[in-house]
Amino acid sequence: MQIKNDWDMYKVLSNIMVVVIRKVSEKVTYDLSQSILDNTYRYFDGGIPNKYYVAGTGQPTYEFLTAFHFDEIVNNINTVFSELFYDWETMRYDPTYSIHGSESYGDMREILAEWLNTEGISGWMEKERKPYWDIFIQDEFSNGKIKKYFDEAIKEEFAKIGAIVN
Repeated sequence: MQIKNDWDMYKVLSNIMVVVIRKVSEKVTYDLSQSILDNTYRYFDGGIPNKYYVAGTGQPTYEFLTAFHFDEIVNNINTVFSELFYDWETMRYDPTYSIHGSESYGDMREILAEWLNTEGISGWMEKERKPYWDIFIQDEFSNGKIKKYFDEAIKEEFAKIGAIVN
């Protein structure tokens, strides 16, 4: 596309940023999934499975893992963004089988994300955990992963139009 005016420039840059946001969102979602797997589900791998998972099977439903999503990308005149949210209503609640709650604790889905972000043993689950969210945030922001993801995606997308980004 030949850029002839400000509107053409806006369209080119806006489309690039949508692709960048999509790529970064996918990587961040993957990192969060890994943190949940490592620190919530598989912490102390090889140890005693959580006896309360799904009717005593010791296996989780993995619905908590998939309850985190980025919403649709918003593309306004000056802003392109997407927000990560915890969609607790996508998970099942069955107190009989201790799925995301119990008969004594009730439905835990809405507070599960906060409740599982713990160091040590959490509530009735009797499973030692690490704070998946705190570790994820540390990795993404303090350790610079998200900046690296943005830098890589921006360079890659601008290279497609012949622009070099340092």
